[in-house]
Amino acid sequence: IGGSATNDAGIGIAAALGYRFLDNQNNVLEPIGKNLIKIKNIDTSNVISLKNIEANVLTDVNNLLYGKNGAAYIFAKQKGADKKDIEILDKGLENFAKVVKYKLGINIENIPGSGAAGGVGGGAIAFLNANIKSGIDTILNLLNIDNYILQSDLIITGEGLLDKQTLQGKVVKGVLDRCNKFNKKTAVICGDTTLTPEEIKTINASIISPIKTKGLSKEESMRNAYSLLQERAKELIRKIT
Repeated sequence: IGGSATNDAGIGIAAALGYRFLDNQNNVLEPIGKNLIKIKNIDTSNVISLKNIEANVLTDVNNLLYGKNGAAYIFAKQKGADKKDIEILDKGLENFAKVVKYKLGINIENIPGSGAAGGVGGGAIAFLNANIKSGIDTILNLLNIDNYILQSDLIITGEGLLDKQTLQGKVVKGVLDRCNKFNKKTAVICGDTTLTPEEIKTINASIISPIKTKGLSKEESMRNAYSLLQERAKELIRKIT
C-alpha cells in the first residue's frame, strides 16, 4: 500500500466488504475521509467473513495513523489537502481509531505503518485482521537480494526524489541498509534531493549523485533525464572506482 489519493483509513475498502459507518443519529455515512470525524458506530451485521483468509499488508513507511507523524500531516498535502483539511482529516483519523477500539476491540493507535496510504494500513488491521510488514524487506527477501549484494563490487540504487520519506523505509533506504550490513560500496542516483548533510550521513551511501545540479532547472533536468542519467552514472563510477 502507498501512493494513494485517499485519506479515509480504509473505510472505502471496508464498505465494499459490508461494513457500514454510522453517525450519532445512526445515519449511514459515505465512506470518505471527511466523514471519519462523524463516525460514532460501526455496523458489522452484513460483513463478508474473511476468517479463513490471512492478509499481509506491505508498506514502505512507518507512519502512525494520526498525529504530527500520521497519515494526514505527512501525506495529505500532496493529495491536495490544505492546512484546514489536514487538521480535520487528522481529527477524523483519531476519532476513527477510538471508535474501532470501542466497537471492535482493536487498538490501531500506535502501530507503525497504520498511517500508510491515508490510513489504509490501520483500516486493514481493523477490518482484515492484517499483518503489517516492511514492503522493501519482504521484496528484497523474495529476490534473495543479499546473495546478489555479496557478489557485487558496487550497488547502485535510486529514486526520483531523495527526501525525508526515503529515510522512513523506502526502497533506497532498504537497499542501503542491506549493503551496509555487508560493508559494500553503494551509490544513489536520484532526480533531486532535499536531505540535509546530516540526514544524508544517516543513510551511509558511498556517493549520492542527483540529476538536478546547481544551475540546472527542474524542467531541464526532466527534459534531459535520459542523457543526464547516463552522465551521472559515468561520473559516479569514475569517482567510486
